[in-house]
Amino acid sequence: MKRRTFISILIAFAVVLPGYTGKIINKKNNPLIGTNKKTIVPNEAVKKNVLLEQFFENLCFTNNKVEEKKLLKEYYQLCLKTAKLRFSSGVHVLLNPCVDLREDGKYNQRNTYKTNDPDISGNLAAVAVRAYRMGGIGLSIKHFLAETSQGKKVNTHFQKVEYSLSGKELAKHLLPYKIIFNNTDCSYIMVGHTIIPKVGGKNMPLSISPIAIKYLREMGFRGIIVSDDFSRMKGVLDFFEGENKQGQAFLAFIKAGGTIAGFMGNREAGKAMDYVLPKIEDGSKDAEELLKKIDAALFLILKDKVRVFGNKWLKDAVKNSSGKSNRELIRDLINTMNNKKKLKEIMWVSFYGNILRDWHGVGGVMLKSKFLKLDVNSNIPVFNITHSTPWERKNEKLLAEKYSKIGKG
Repeated sequence: MKRRTFISILIAFAVVLPGYTGKIINKKNNPLIGTNKKTIVPNEAVKKNVLLEQFFENLCFTNNKVEEKKLLKEYYQLCLKTAKLRFSSGVHVLLNPCVDLREDGKYNQRNTYKTNDPDISGNLAAVAVRAYRMGGIGLSIKHFLAETSQGKKVNTHFQKVEYSLSGKELAKHLLPYKIIFNNTDCSYIMVGHTIIPKVGGKNMPLSISPIAIKYLREMGFRGIIVSDDFSRMKGVLDFFEGENKQGQAFLAFIKAGGTIAGFMGNREAGKAMDYVLPKIEDGSKDAEELLKKIDAALFLILKDKVRVFGNKWLKDAVKNSSGKSNRELIRDLINTMNNKKKLKEIMWVSFYGNILRDWHGVGGVMLKSKFLKLDVNSNIPVFNITHSTPWERKNEKLLAEKYSKIGKG
């Protein structure tokens, strides 16, 4: 046999070998192949594709898996493309998708998925979370729980909202979240201000309820818990009495175990800061417990910033960083931060109405505010967070409508 023919046969065999792609590595002291021989191993891309295929398979619940998988893959590619565009424009976290189910038959403008089917809502959200994560963006699914189910005007922007959900109704509202937690590495969730006694206790908005936060953790969520707005939303502020309700809400959120508090105005955020800061600096046992919770929140936030920005900034921010793991570096950085910096890092503040940033990254928008005088966390990169666009929500609605027409199993 000619040398060229022999080589051609070898190449053909390598190409058709199932699950392998010709990637070669050195394998020392392997008893099966001897010392310093070369062996073919599965390509990482092939592994990822197999895992992704299994991901779609796990989500399918209709009696037409072919069409269902096709739609899920179509949505995945759409989300991945959009995520890369948004990331390249400077977005790091997106307040989307909304997995609240509509109960009144009327479309709510902020309800991304126009569906009352928890399987569809959960599946599309799970696909979005995974795809956007691959594109560099963390999705903050929202709102936990049942925030918009009674329509556009009856929600926590305007009043206290309580749902006495039956066990069956609660299971339906929880299903999308369970689908997401079981199938993705979901890193963000926004907790709303609804009152649901079976989840957060009586007369207690979920956003400030320790019971609700524990409920989420027991469901399997290990990521960052973001609050809905504490600046003006009456669903939570009417729970408090006296002055500085924003500060009272912020303090309750920290005590409950939340991670990042949302404020739709820097003045309100400043008032909340003024209220909480003395309470973590008085040297009491309560102050110690609060600081432990703040440090735990900081760890989750800084860990995700390493995912997005890499760890060079972290090494630069910590002295004697050589040889330390990212976890150790984050702990060291937290120990060097004063209390003002810590509080600022767990607050996101809006500007220009629709865009949120870490408070220390708001910049010129706060030039006329006295709160700009607070120290800046200059050695920590800034996250940008924003809502999904009307164009994205339109595409999601169309896909949800197509999904609902696929036959159920």
